[in-house]
Amino acid sequence: MTVVRYTALAATHVDDVARWWHDNRGGNSKFLDELARTEALLASAPGVGVQFKRGHYRRIRRILLRECEQHVYFLHDDRNDIVWIVAIWGARRGRGPKLVLPP
Repeated sequence: MTVVRYTALAATHVDDVARWWHDNRGGNSKFLDELARTEALLASAPGVGVQFKRGHYRRIRRILLRECEQHVYFLHDDRNDIVWIVAIWGARRGRGPKLVLPP
């Protein structure tokens, strides 16, 4: 099974979004539960989602956390069978995130 990992930037995004859900929605479990389900999906089917067509980031894909309205930006390193989550970003924002590729 494919391993799912987070870049440092994506881990910061997770903390920020979880904190927001905790402070504004009375708990962060909805966000964390939906993110965990998405991690499991990415581990079993790393080709899901849609290609993010921006600049030189053509390997990046994204999938929507529908309940929380957050996009998960990721890429699959098929050589090492790792899915790298590179950003968590609000779907309602008018622009995409700054993306930092994994090491």
